[in-house]
Amino acid sequence: MGITTRMLILTSVIITGIIASFIVFFVIHQKETILAQNERAMTLMVRTIGGGLRTIMQAGYASIVAEFVRELRENPAVLEFRILRTNGLEAFLDNSTIHQVNRTIGEQEFQPRNREERIQVLSPDDPNLQRVLREARILSLHHRHAQEPRVTLLAPIAPTRECGRCHDNTGDTLGILLVTVSLAQAEAEILTTRGNAFLLGFWALLGVLLVVHVMMRRFLVAPLGRLEISMNRIAEGHLEERLSVPGQDELSRIAHAFNDMALRLRVTHEGLRQERNKLGTIINSVREGIVVTDATGAVVMVNPATAHLLHKPVEQIEREGFMHLVDDPGYMRAYLDQEGRDMPNTLAYKDKVIYFHAATFKVDDVVIGSAAMLRDITEEFRLREQLREIIHQAPFGIVVTDDQETIHLFNPAAERLFGYRKAELIGSRVTRLIPASWQPRAGSVEAVAYRQNGGAVPIRLAVTRMLLDNRDAMLGMIVDMTEEMRLRQDLMQSAKMAGLGGMVAGVAHEINTPVGIGVTAASELQERMAIFARMIREDGISEEDLDACLASTRLLIGLILGNLERAANLVRSFKAVAVDQSSEKIRLFNMREYLESTVLTLRHDLGHTRLTVQVECAAELEVRADPGAFAQIVINLIHNSRLHAFGPDEAGLITLTCRTDGDRLEFVYRDNGRGMSEEVRSRIFEPFFTTRRDLGGSGLGMHIVYNLATRTLGGNIECESAPECGMMVRIVMPWSH
Repeated sequence: MGITTRMLILTSVIITGIIASFIVFFVIHQKETILAQNERAMTLMVRTIGGGLRTIMQAGYASIVAEFVRELRENPAVLEFRILRTNGLEAFLDNSTIHQVNRTIGEQEFQPRNREERIQVLSPDDPNLQRVLREARILSLHHRHAQEPRVTLLAPIAPTRECGRCHDNTGDTLGILLVTVSLAQAEAEILTTRGNAFLLGFWALLGVLLVVHVMMRRFLVAPLGRLEISMNRIAEGHLEERLSVPGQDELSRIAHAFNDMALRLRVTHEGLRQERNKLGTIINSVREGIVVTDATGAVVMVNPATAHLLHKPVEQIEREGFMHLVDDPGYMRAYLDQEGRDMPNTLAYKDKVIYFHAATFKVDDVVIGSAAMLRDITEEFRLREQLREIIHQAPFGIVVTDDQETIHLFNPAAERLFGYRKAELIGSRVTRLIPASWQPRAGSVEAVAYRQNGGAVPIRLAVTRMLLDNRDAMLGMIVDMTEEMRLRQDLMQSAKMAGLGGMVAGVAHEINTPVGIGVTAASELQERMAIFARMIREDGISEEDLDACLASTRLLIGLILGNLERAANLVRSFKAVAVDQSSEKIRLFNMREYLESTVLTLRHDLGHTRLTVQVECAAELEVRADPGAFAQIVINLIHNSRLHAFGPDEAGLITLTCRTDGDRLEFVYRDNGRGMSEEVRSRIFEPFFTTRRDLGGSGLGMHIVYNLATRTLGGNIECESAPECGMMVRIVMPWSH
């Protein structure tokens, strides 16, 4: 069933429903109108009859009422006509009313009937009769008699003032008119109206459907047909097809959208064609063999590398099929069924070693084809075997793990280092030997490993990624640092002693000046005392000479005491720093005083420069730690600034700041020198790294600072610097009140 038929049926149903609703509404309304008009006519007739009767009775012609009733009954439109008393008896058939009227007027006005008759038309308890008497209004009763529709009207006869002359105690109603007429004519008119309405609705429906059909064919079906034709042509590959639908309606907008879609499809198709050509060029130019099949398993693409690798022409590969690609159908079938799981990827094929990988492509669980990739790894396999031999002969430990850190290779040097045999560790986790993080990183790190006997050994560890049997793996190179650590400790101790020796030389030079001045002053004092004694013994002494002698004596004694005090302070500072550096004992000391004493010992080295050292520390701050570590840190940092941050005659400021924050102590060293690049800053704590080896830099000073801060003081250290922005070293360590 076409879209035209479906839409026509749908439209027909809707329009039929609408027209039928209008027809039903019109028929019902016409029926009600006809019945209402008929009822109004009957009501008017009854009221006219009632008025006529009232006129006849008031004129005193009651005797002709029976004749009036008889003539009305002979009217073919009136099926029944009766005048009832209020008790339901038909009036004017007996003498009860005549006797009552004669008594009322007091004379024999009306002659009694010779023949009386009593007809009970309605029961006195009839609800319709009682309703008319109670409401004093006309009541319509619709009913059928022998399938003929009828209507009966019960109309009350209301008394007037003139009626009281003949009738006493009349009440609200004198009697009731009962009129019954047929509604057959009205029903015939209703049926005629209904038939005409349905006939008119039928022709209107046909006309509307015809107009709708023509409009749908012209404005909907025809454009959709053209759209279908254009879409079929595009499906056949005619991407230049365009659809023309004039106007600004929805179909026109659909046509414009279709043309835009066709244009984008044409551009996309052209792009796909170019990409397909590129892909074909790439596949045909790569060194790996590539084979592709369709959903039936037939080979549809073989690149030249496959033919060269397998020593088969392309036609033979296509003829033999995908399962005979490597001359082992059982392997191919198992590989595809298991999706390569638990299947070897390395194959020995003729005189080559081939890496093989294949996969089946599915869309919604429907197979659409398969593909295989082959690569000649004969040389790679040979190099891998050589690598295994090199690893076996390496003088340092080599451990290879998978990405889950499970050991797969363990060379003899590692066996000697850790005391395990290879068979004992293959399949174990590497954390059994090295708890440190086993992750690839740039450069090497120092760590601690554990031998089979439980002993710890310092190692240098470098981990890098590699491929092991075409799977991700990690190769770790491990060097025993026991001897290196011993040599490094000796070098650090030598550097510390060299620093201490330099301090001794500087302090000796500083002490030499005040001691020399003191000796000179003492000699001068001795000579003056000899002169003073001779003057007393030989010639006597005047008061002026005595005053002069005492003044010079006081001056010389003050000079001697001042220089001896200066020398004593230098000795005390040197003793405190030197003893602390050699003893490495933890004690409670005043931080500010100790920093100032350390700076004082460097007066000789700083005296030939334009550098100023400031100490910013609370006077009451006391620290329980190794004071020698602080002294060595300050000395090495100041020496580093002198050597790297400032020129020989360049002025500079060095600030030593110490403050507490809760349970942590922060020591900050800062200079305003030339700073350093990020490359130098990132390596500043490495041992033997220096940029001024030509000026005697050993590369151990900052490394010693790092070890003292992290190991001896148990804190953290960081360095911040940038070119022309100075240097800042921050040490944060635990502190308790």
